[in-house]
Amino acid sequence: MTNNKVANSHFYIRAAILAGAIAFIPLAAHAQSVGGAHVEVQGGYDHLSIPDQTGTAPAGSTGGGHGIYGFGAGYDVALAGHVIAGVDANLDFGAGSQCASGVVAASDQLCSKLRNDFDVGARLGYQAGPALLYGRVAFNDTHVRSSYTDPLGNVTTARGSQQGVRLGVGGEYGLGGGAYLKTEYRYTPSSQLGDQQQVIGGIGLHF
Repeated sequence: MTNNKVANSHFYIRAAILAGAIAFIPLAAHAQSVGGAHVEVQGGYDHLSIPDQTGTAPAGSTGGGHGIYGFGAGYDVALAGHVIAGVDANLDFGAGSQCASGVVAASDQLCSKLRNDFDVGARLGYQAGPALLYGRVAFNDTHVRSSYTDPLGNVTTARGSQQGVRLGVGGEYGLGGGAYLKTEYRYTPSSQLGDQQQVIGGIGLHF
């Protein structure tokens, strides 16, 4: 199987997991009155210095931040008092490429892009009125793409990925009618591509 077919199969698996979770939410919410299901759309900022994946510029990388956008779903259960516990999943996409010139030789160019970023995990939080504060831990799978253009115009393209544990803290604020605003900070330490940080904002709906 080629690298492209493997990458595509991984993407479809992640999308199917999240789609299944979304499809299950109305059933779960109907079956249980405790806790609640939620879906959301989100966007924000991702910081990841992506090293060259092509092997032609091993010392090169494209860094800095870029926008991301995506969606998420999850389900929470109320525990004792105001404590909640739940599971959730997110699928996000990079909004643009980062490029650097003069990496190996004059007039060359190295560009990298965050293709997609998936995580699935658990969260524990405290509900105080309309506000929910929580921490989360998740398994993360990030996929990137690099392209190197040499001074003669020849282009080499390759893909890479990293998997690891993601940590996060966040908050939600209820707007009424099940709607809420969300903000979240995520940190993913890694030795494969590099440490990754994200700041996310979104709007969602509790069922």
